[in-house]
Amino acid sequence: MVTVLDNNPKSSVFSKVLVINFARLGDIIQAQPLISLLKKQKKMVGLCVLEAFAEICNLVQDLDQVFVFPGSKILACLDKKNWTSSLDLLWSFVHTIQKDFYPDEVLNLTPTLPARLLTLLFPQAKIKGFGLDEHGFSTYSNDWAAFLDSSATVRNSSALNLVDLNLGIEDEAKKHAQTLRLKKPDPKLVEFWKNKLNSKQLIGFQLGASDLKRTWPVEYFVKLGRLCAQKGLFPVLLGGAREIELGKSFSQKADFPFYNLIGKTTLQDVNAILQLLNFLITNDTGPMHLAVGQGRKIIALFLATAQAWDTGPYQTNCICLEPNISCHPCNFNTSCPEYKCRWKIKPDIVFAFIENYYLSQISCLDVRAYRVVLKDNLFSLNRLQTDDRRFEVMSCLQKLYASFLAKQPVPSNLFLPQELAQEIDFICQAFQVFQTQLKTLTFLPSKIRQQKINTFYQTLDQRLQKCTWLKALHRLWLVNSQSSLVLDDLLDLSLRYFTFWSACLKNKQ
Repeated sequence: MVTVLDNNPKSSVFSKVLVINFARLGDIIQAQPLISLLKKQKKMVGLCVLEAFAEICNLVQDLDQVFVFPGSKILACLDKKNWTSSLDLLWSFVHTIQKDFYPDEVLNLTPTLPARLLTLLFPQAKIKGFGLDEHGFSTYSNDWAAFLDSSATVRNSSALNLVDLNLGIEDEAKKHAQTLRLKKPDPKLVEFWKNKLNSKQLIGFQLGASDLKRTWPVEYFVKLGRLCAQKGLFPVLLGGAREIELGKSFSQKADFPFYNLIGKTTLQDVNAILQLLNFLITNDTGPMHLAVGQGRKIIALFLATAQAWDTGPYQTNCICLEPNISCHPCNFNTSCPEYKCRWKIKPDIVFAFIENYYLSQISCLDVRAYRVVLKDNLFSLNRLQTDDRRFEVMSCLQKLYASFLAKQPVPSNLFLPQELAQEIDFICQAFQVFQTQLKTLTFLPSKIRQQKINTFYQTLDQRLQKCTWLKALHRLWLVNSQSSLVLDDLLDLSLRYFTFWSACLKNKQ
C-alpha cells in the first residue's frame, strides 16, 4: 500500500530519501526528529513501515510518501509454500517505490536481515544506516549506526537515546538540535472527546507495555488512581486491544470514578485525548512517545529491561522513574522468577511527583528519579535524588560515547567515576599492547603476518570481553575492526581508540 502525502511526489528539485523503519510504534515516533532533519535539508522523505504500524504515519510530520510493506501477505504465501507469489509481492512493492519515488538514498534504521536485504533492491541509492555488502556481511554507514546495533542488547550500559542515535546516522557531527513533535490532532476530535469525558481534570494511565514484565502492577495503578481521585483528578485508562484484560482488572479493583478507554480508541483518538490530560502516567511504551509528540507532562516508569537513558521521553522536564536495585535494567535474555523491580516504585512516590512535578529534588527510597534535559544537542537526565551512584557512571558514559561517535575530543569538564576510570585504564593498556604487537609484524611475510594478526586480535577481544560498563564499546570495536583485518587499517583504528580513551584518564575523579 502506498500513501501519497505530497501534491508533487515526483518533483526532481529535491533529493529523495527512503527511510526504512520496520520497528514498533514507539520507534517509529522516535524517528520523527530524524525525518524533520531530512526535511530541513530540503530532501523529500518516504517512509517504509510494517502494516501493523501504518496508522501512526498519519501523525508523523514532514513525510512526502508512505510505503506499507506487505509482510503478512508475503508470510502467508510462504506458509503455503507459494514462494513465487511471495516474490511477486516483494517485487511489486519495490517496483512501486522505484516508480513513484525512486530514492537517491535509502536510510535503513532497522538492523534485521530482512530490512538489510531490502536495501539491496535499490541499487541506484546510497545506503545509510544498516546494509549488506556484496558478500552478505553487515555494513554500517557510520559509527552511530554501528553503536546502535552494538548497544541494543547491553542494557546496563546503553547510555545514548535512540533519537540521538537515529539523528547521528544522518548528522555524524551531531550539530543539529531537533525536537519530537507530531501533527496536532483534529480540533473537532479534541472537542468530541472533551464533551465525552466531561471533566476539567484528567490524568492518563497507560497500563500496558510490549511485555508484561515491563508493566507497573495494576494494583499500584489503582492505588495511584485513588490518590488522584481524592484530589479531583479523573484517571483515563488508555491502551489497545491487547490490554483489555488489564483494564478489566483495574475496573474490578477501583472504588473511584474513572474512564476506561482501553481498546475503544484509534491512534487519532488517543492523539486527541492527550490534549485533554494534565499528566500521563505510563510504562515505557509507544503511547509515551505519542504523548511526547503532543508536548504533554509525563511520568514514565522503566522496569525490567527498560531504562530511561536509551528509550526515555525526548522532551525537557519529563520525569523518569526506575527501581534502584543493582540488577536493573536486566538484559533481554534474563529469566527472573519474580521481577521484584516491578514493585519497587510505590504509588505514593509517583503521586508525590504529580503534586511536585517541577521540584528539583524529592526524597524517594528504592527509586532512581530523573528529569529529562536536552542540552548540547543530546538527550540527558538530571537526577532528582542523591543516592544513585549509577547515575554518575551513565551520565559520564553518555558524554564520552557521544564525543567518540561524533569524532570530537574528550569533554574538558568531565570527571571520570572510579568504576569507569579503572575500566578505561584497562582497555587502554590492552590497545597499547595490541598496537605494539602489530608494529612488530611489518616485515614478516604476509601469510605469517596474517596469522599473527589473528592471534593478537583474539587476545585483545578476550581482554575487552571482560568489560562491564564498556561492553558496548567492545561490540563497537568488533564491528569497526572486522570490516578489515589489514595491518595498516587495524593500526589506524586501534590508535583512534587508544588516543581518545587514554585522553579520558586525565579526567579521573
